Amino acid sequence: MIGIIGGYGEVGLEVTRLLKKYNKHSLRIGGRNIKAAKMKLQKELFDAEWMQVNVDSDRSLEDFIEGCDLIINCVGPSYNCESLAAKKCFEKKCNYVDLGINKKLEAMRNVNSDITAIYGAGFMPGLSGILPRWLAQKFDKVSSLTCYTGISDKFTCSAAEDYLAGIFDSNKSLAAWKDGKVVNSCSTRKTNVQLPYFLEEVNLYPYFDKETEYVADVIGTEDGEWYMAFEGKNIQSILEKVCFEFISDKKNAVKHLCMATTLDLIEIGSYVNFLVEMHGIEEKNEIVKTLIVQMDKPSVLTGTMAALAGIAILEGRVKKGVYPLAEFSNIENLIEKLNEVKVLSSFQIQNCSVKELLRVVEGEI
Repeated sequence: MIGIIGGYGEVGLEVTRLLKKYNKHSLRIGGRNIKAAKMKLQKELFDAEWMQVNVDSDRSLEDFIEGCDLIINCVGPSYNCESLAAKKCFEKKCNYVDLGINKKLEAMRNVNSDITAIYGAGFMPGLSGILPRWLAQKFDKVSSLTCYTGISDKFTCSAAEDYLAGIFDSNKSLAAWKDGKVVNSCSTRKTNVQLPYFLEEVNLYPYFDKETEYVADVIGTEDGEWYMAFEGKNIQSILEKVCFEFISDKKNAVKHLCMATTLDLIEIGSYVNFLVEMHGIEEKNEIVKTLIVQMDKPSVLTGTMAALAGIAILEGRVKKGVYPLAEFSNIENLIEKLNEVKVLSSFQIQNCSVKELLRVVEGEI
């Protein structure tokens, strides 16, 4: 049995739906307020078991985990939670998937090797670390990497809180990977930038965290830069302000970020765009490739990645232990499964740079 905590929320429901369609295990859906959700979804999820669960209660979690082979935790915000669900899974030797990242969960990396526990199992972090590793397999040696991630979607309060907390936690200020090591304060914000597959000019915000550092190190690149690309005018106008506001007034910062993303969603719609530009050597020749991954709803992609991670665990296709999705061992199979479930609108490689690709796309238009 697979237990899904928060399996009826925006992301959790996507996890539940994909597991119902692509796995043979029975499902147990849990949360604090399941009555209304059960009434709304009982026709669609008629064969699922519904169970009340409180993620802050030892006894409640123990009862929910009992009989499960895997727990997927879709409850947020994750950055400041106690990871009690993960601890209880370790005690009961139950496999575990968590969409979020927090220090307590990271500290468990070497605690238990009898089970598999994957955290950071969404599209960012998660898929954002998988894609450059997958593309790097096309090279004999990688010399440089530039990643652009564009997101437009309405932030829930939990998502907004996790996003803002992530900026202050592991994110290194304006850092990048230069000459095979982390260099702080070497990147700059860029405004009014044209990128392919974005309708309007974007503002680019550099970021560098544990996932990007792992990716740069494991693929052996000399240089690497990562940017968030924001197209919406509302989030562009308040992002820096809410980052500072989060320090003194979390509630209002979250509120303002949620409002900005809601307004942008109305104006430009919902999407995820990944652009991964890589330079390097293949058979002694210098080459460049750009991976383009697109889809129209971030919550669907987040739920899909968590569900695919869970399925891979139960099918025995991954190593045991505690680690983030970005360190997933069988990435070829994971990308294959991602394309099979058909949630993406585009997954393609072009043999050119992002700048050259922009000219191609504009020419098509």
